[in-house]
Amino acid sequence: LPPGALDAPISSLLADAPPPSPPMKRRRTEPETLQAPKERTAEIRQHLAVPAPEELRILTWNIDGLDEVRGPEGLMLRTLEAALEIARHRPLVVLLQEVVPQAIQLLSASQVLGSAYDFIVPDDPPLPYYVAILLDKRRLRRLGRAATV
Repeated sequence: LPPGALDAPISSLLADAPPPSPPMKRRRTEPETLQAPKERTAEIRQHLAVPAPEELRILTWNIDGLDEVRGPEGLMLRTLEAALEIARHRPLVVLLQEVVPQAIQLLSASQVLGSAYDFIVPDDPPLPYYVAILLDKRRLRRLGRAATV
């Protein structure tokens, strides 16, 4: 089978199957229309104010940025929950998967994680989602411009 057929419904593999319908387009979200709960961002900042642990901590997480459950508000709340866990554990390095631009915009805000972490993301991602690397600003120092491939 061709790779594209692996995700197709079984009925489309029949000889007399109707032509495949075009893929549904994803709705664009408008992050400006949402307001992050101030109590949640305050809790994140409170955790970031605590001294970082001395041991090496690396956190990896698939933040499921493609999930459309509860729309843009659901994405915002899931992203803030990820930020809260990152702030609680204070890893030196964070490796995130399935990151979408709206999630990075929220995570990198100074009221969330932007004051504590450097963000490394692709300059021109080929897909609507990508990976991101967060580096603790206080405990790591970048030696040059980050390059992603």
